[in-house]
This record gives sequence, C-alpha cells and structure tokens, in this order.
Amino acid sequence: MDEFDYQLALWRVRGIGPRSYLHISRHVESWHTLFDKPYTLIRQLKFPAKTIAQFGTPDWEGVKRDRCWLEKSRCHTILRYTDAAYPKQLRKIRDYPPLLFVEGDVQALNRPTLLAMVGSRKASVYGSQLAYRFAHELATACPSLSVVSGLAYGIDADSHRGVLQAGGCAVAVLANGLDFTYPKAHKTLREQIVTGGGTIVSEFPCGVQPRPNYFPRRNRVISGLSHGVFVVESGLKSGSLITARLAIDYGRDVLTIPGSIHQPTMKGNHWLLGQGAKLVTCVQDIIEELPSLRRYLVLQPDLTDHLLKKSNDYAQREEHPEIAAFPPGEIFTVDDVMLQTGLAARAVSAMLLQFQLQGDVKRVSGGFIR
Repeated sequence: MDEFDYQLALWRVRGIGPRSYLHISRHVESWHTLFDKPYTLIRQLKFPAKTIAQFGTPDWEGVKRDRCWLEKSRCHTILRYTDAAYPKQLRKIRDYPPLLFVEGDVQALNRPTLLAMVGSRKASVYGSQLAYRFAHELATACPSLSVVSGLAYGIDADSHRGVLQAGGCAVAVLANGLDFTYPKAHKTLREQIVTGGGTIVSEFPCGVQPRPNYFPRRNRVISGLSHGVFVVESGLKSGSLITARLAIDYGRDVLTIPGSIHQPTMKGNHWLLGQGAKLVTCVQDIIEELPSLRRYLVLQPDLTDHLLKKSNDYAQREEHPEIAAFPPGEIFTVDDVMLQTGLAARAVSAMLLQFQLQGDVKRVSGGFIR
C-alpha cells in the first residue's frame, strides 16, 4: 500500500470529517504509521476514544473498492486537496472536502465561471420551463460556463437538460458514492453529462448510499464550487435555501426569480428577495451580477448581441390580454377564460389552440398554463 491508500482509509474513519482530516494531515509526518499502534498522533490530537478505536480496524475493503472504481475507467479521478486540479473556488471555503471523487472532465470544475442552479424537486411546470430556458440560454451564450446542480428531480434535472441541449458543460454533485446513481431514474442523464464533456462529483467514497444528512453536505459542495447560486424555484423549507444560505456564508452571489404569491414553491424565492438576493428576470441580469461572465462577453461582442436580443425579445413579448389575469404556472380552464372574456366556448378553444402553437400556452392535466 502507498500513501494514497492511507489517505483513503482515513477518509473512511467514522467521526473524521473535512476539518479533522485536514487537521491530521497537517501534523502527520509518515502516513503509513497513522494506523500503527499506539496511534500516537491521533491520541496527541485528542480525538474521542470511539474514533481512536477505529484506527485499529481500518476499512481496507472500502479502500480496495475505491481503488477498483478509480481503475475502472480513464474518466475516473480522485482529487486530493493538494492536487493542482482540485477546484480553486471550492478550496476557499472553510470546510472543503479533502478528497473529491470525479467522473468526467476535471477541467469543468475550474472553468472561469461556475453557476449553481437549484430548486424544488417537485417543481411546477412554470419553474421547470424557466430552469430549462435559463440553463439553455446561459450555456449557449457563455461557453466558458459550467452549470452546477444536484441531479435531483425537478429543477436540478431541468437545469442539466437545458445545458446539455445547448452543448454546454454540466456539473452534477451527488450525496453518495459514485459507484451508485441516485435517483436511479437519472442514470441516463448522468451518462449524458459525462459524454457531453461535463462532470459528476462527490466527496463520498464508493459504497456510500444517500442519507438525509448527506444532502446538506452535498449542498455545501454545490455552493462552494460556484461563483453564484441561482435559485429557480424554492419553498420555505427546502435544500435550495440551505444552498443559498451557505452561498451567503461563503461570500457568493445569490440570485432568484420572482413568482406568483400563491405558489408555495415560490415562497423561498420571495424570502430570498427580501434578504437582498439579486432579482432575475432575464439572462442578462445574471451576467450583470457575475463579473467573470461579463469579462467573457466583453471579449466576444457577437455573443453579447445575441444574448441581449434573446433576452429583450422575451421581455418585450406582449402577454395575451385574454389570459393575462392568470398567473404563470397556475392552471386555468376554458370555462375560466369564458368568464374572463365573455367569449363563447368555440372561440376560446380556437384561441387557446393558437396560443399553444405559438408556445405561449401549454395544455396540462386539468387545463392550461401560461
């Protein structure tokens, strides 16, 4: 066994978190003696007796599992915090992971700008559409950008798909070992991220299954990797708000979208706006908030013109007055429009069909949404 095996074994000791791992690494002189009795260094650093006892039975089987995963594919990497390829932005937070398990292109973790896009797992149709559109437009206009999210259902998956459809770089941070995909339904999406030049990353070693207390740790990595956190749709009690609060603690920009006051999954957005988050209505708002994106676009004015035109076109589109009373994302029916406009059923049905063809209205279960 070499030095790396002992580092992997230390990361598997229960009770050893990022800070204690780094504390040990600053004092250890020879890694191979770390697990030798009488565990002198660990005793000197005054770790609890339960933690010290584990140094007598290192998880060498787990280490072997990590090694097998590493050797399984050329796109598998385990980054140590001392490696030059370790994400520079992540290293700035106080509790950065000492080891990162990476599948895909490690360069995606050190791009000029990394923007986290997060939100509700039970996203509304309105939120899902916005996540996809913003991710797609950002990736189209800013090829130097990595969009970071968590591979979860809802806003995370929509953000990943928007980036991939635009040929951009997606980064997914998991709350489990990379020898396992969670949720399982996103196995294909995970493969598409890697084959598309993106990255899957986790601080958890192989064999670790997702647990509720692991998701806040995952959210800390999402915030730590990113220059800014864009909350697309969030309730008041959600992991997205944890990610946003961590971003504030780390000195990152927090951005969010306004929505209907009647939509529960937008209450977190409105709370963030009350706390001073940047209000976003178009892609240009994000670019103005992130200096690294602005610098990139200044160097490529043709992209700036393209982006401004798309954002302005979207902002200047006239809402159809016949359905303007219905908030975006909320379901309305033909009868609702008849009451609102006084038109006959046939006229309303024809009008809604035309709006669907234009992409301004979508049919959903129970009716339509703007």
